[in-house]
Amino acid sequence: WVTGCSGGSGRAGHDNLLSASRGRLDGPWRAHEAVLAFLSARSLERLVHLVTADLVVILGLDVVVLAVEGAEAESAAGVRVLPPGTVNRLLDGGRDIRLDGKAKADPLVFGGMESLVRSQALIRLGFGGKESTGLLALGSREEGKFHARQGKELLTFLARVVECCVRSWLGCLQ
Repeated sequence: WVTGCSGGSGRAGHDNLLSASRGRLDGPWRAHEAVLAFLSARSLERLVHLVTADLVVILGLDVVVLAVEGAEAESAAGVRVLPPGTVNRLLDGGRDIRLDGKAKADPLVFGGMESLVRSQALIRLGFGGKESTGLLALGSREEGKFHARQGKELLTFLARVVECCVRSWLGCLQ
């Protein structure tokens, strides 16, 4: 049975099957690790660092950007500020997530890291109210890392946790 399902024979086939199984379990485990890290943040600045720096390592990516739409021209404290309407443009209007296996990364989103990005996941964030739109942008130099047919549930879940954590910190700071 192992040989028939794995596409190989003997020990090599068994190893291939185990490797494929581990790969399927790896995503949820990494997402859980990221969520626990976000929940442990003791400040908004630490949360932003966890999202933009540590998530790169946890998910095996090359760049993660946390962005908000606003009138301010300059990004601050690890959060990129995008011109109003950018998130809708990037997500083709009403969509909440876009996965591109062969991405042409937007320099507004990825800045100087844009040339590294060959595959991207763009996920809408809402921080409360119409004027509080944001974006979680995940980029990889590995073409096909994100693709339209892959499941979106874990990425959407991670984005919702980031939203909740940011809202919580903004509520505490007001």
